[in-house]
Amino acid sequence: MDTMLETLKTLLGERGAGYTDEYLTLVLDEAETEALAYTRRETLPAVLQPIIPRMALVMVNRAGSEGVASQGFSGVSESYLDGWPAEILAVLRRYRRIGVIG
Repeated sequence: MDTMLETLKTLLGERGAGYTDEYLTLVLDEAETEALAYTRRETLPAVLQPIIPRMALVMVNRAGSEGVASQGFSGVSESYLDGWPAEILAVLRRYRRIGVIG
C-alpha cells in the first residue's frame, strides 16, 4: 500500500500535504474495496493495482460534495460526475467477472 500511497500523493501534488497518511490510506482502502466489488473479485489482480490511486484521487476530489449534482455561484457553475470516470470504468470492466444469477 505504501507505493499506492506515494502515487496518490504524487497525483494530489501540493494538495497532498494537506492530508494525513492515515486519511489517504483509508481512502485507498475504500477505493480497493470499490474495485473488488465492481469486478466481483475477492483479491485484487496485480494488473489493477495502478487504478486504485486514481480511484482514490476521485474520492478525495469529491469529498465534501456528496449528494450534489451541480452548483452555481456568481455566474460560475460546477457539475459533478456521477459514478466513476469512463477511463477508470474501462479498466475495471476488463477484469470484471460475470455475475451468476440464481
